[in-house]
This record gives sequence, structure tokens and C-alpha cells, in this order.
Amino acid sequence: MFLKTHLQANVAPFIPGWHYILERLHSNDAALRTASLAGLGVDDSGATSLSSALLGNRHLKHLHLSQNQIGADGVQQLAALLPCNPLASLHLDCNRIGPHGAGALAHALAQDSACLMHLSLDFTGISDSGATQLAQCLEHNRHLSSLSLVGNELADSGAFALAHALVANEALTHLQLDSNCIADAGATRMIEALERKTSLRVLSLDGNPIGVCISLSLSISLCVWHLHMQVAHHTNNAHGAQDRQTAFLNPLPTLITRDARATPSYPTLARTHQGARA
Repeated sequence: MFLKTHLQANVAPFIPGWHYILERLHSNDAALRTASLAGLGVDDSGATSLSSALLGNRHLKHLHLSQNQIGADGVQQLAALLPCNPLASLHLDCNRIGPHGAGALAHALAQDSACLMHLSLDFTGISDSGATQLAQCLEHNRHLSSLSLVGNELADSGAFALAHALVANEALTHLQLDSNCIADAGATRMIEALERKTSLRVLSLDGNPIGVCISLSLSISLCVWHLHMQVAHHTNNAHGAQDRQTAFLNPLPTLITRDARATPSYPTLARTHQGARA
């Protein structure tokens, strides 16, 4: 059994327990690697307090702040930490970040010293403007390997910017763009980017208004394992030729991957103690 240390709070910032959270973070506890503060009502003021507490922290690696009330001002304070803090993953899903908040994060991630590897901004209202700013920073960022922008009303212009960034970026391996408004033009630009030099292994476009032909082209451009499995499922059953035709008429899987491995899950618990034994 491994020893794990994980800070999880169930108090809101205006309750005394919030001060305990800040004290733990400010203490630079070497055993504390993850802070799960999702759904606590943390607002811009709380985000500012967190930023101050984390300023000298060199051990926290994973910060979960999803489903709070953090806006652009609070995100700006958190973003200022990234160039000088060893955070590896930051989850800000379901906050009121908007394009300005995305811009603050993009500016921070463009710094060479920023070592963040996973950023999740699902349902944060960043729109095409915010996606474009993030795309511009991806052209220079060498550490971010996973970016999730699910449910942000991104259209083709946002996809264009991200596709352009993929050609120059050599670090990003996972890009999630589910439940947006990307259509055939944006997906086509993605195809063109993926056919050029790119480190991307997984691209998720589920829930976008992309036509079947474009989905097929996107799949073929990567020779994906998911497509092979889909066709095999339809052609190796009793229905024969009829299902063989259906395999290409039905919408194809839009989780695009270069291999058969699933998208990795990111840790929500703290580090395993090196000295602990089973």
C-alpha cells in the first residue's frame, strides 16, 4: 500500500478552514503534491490568495480549481505564477475565464521558464479569441503536452489558429476540442496540419458539426487504430456487404490517435512516497 498525501477541501473561502488550506500551501510542505479545490466557490479574491500562498511553493504539482467562480482577474493572478512555479497541471474547467483570462495564461505559457504540462479550460467561455491567443503561445511553448478546450464555442477561426500552431509545436501530444462549433473548414485545416510535422498523438473533435467525408479524411490521414476497429466490427459479422457499406456511411470515431493507447488520465492524488512499500 502506497502512502499518498492529498489536500482536499470541503470549505468555502469565507469559512475558517480556508485559512488552513492557504497555510498548508504557504508552508511548502514537500509531501503535498496535489490540491483539489473544485466546487468551493473560489472567486477572484480567493484565486489571488492562492497565488500568494503558492508564490514560494516548490512542491505542489497539480492544482484543481474547476467549477468555481474565478474570472479573468483571478486567472491573471494564477497565470503570473506559471513562469516561476513548478506546477505540472492546472484544471480551471467551468470558471468564467473568458478571452482575457485565456490571454493571461497564453502570455505566461509563452515564457521559457513555464513548465506546465497539462492545462484544462473546458467550458470557460474563451471563444475563438482566447483559443487564438493560446495557439500563438503554443508556437513557442516547449512543455505543454495536453490542452483541453472542450465546450468553448470554438469555430473554424479558432481551429485555423490551433492548426497553424500544431505545425510549429513539438511538445503537444493531446488536444481536446469536443463540443465546439468547428465545421468542415476547420477540420480540413487540422488534416493539413497533421499531415505535416507534428507531435500530436490524440485529437478529439467529438460533438462538432463535421461532415462524414471530412471525418473519414481525418481518420485516413493518420491511419488510426479506431478506424480499423470500426471497419472490422462491421465487416466481420453476419450482415456482410450491407454492413461493410454502413461502416463508411455512419459517422466515424472522432477521437484521433496515432496508436491504440487511450488518452492518459492525469493524477488527482499526490505523489507516491518514495520510501513507502506495499
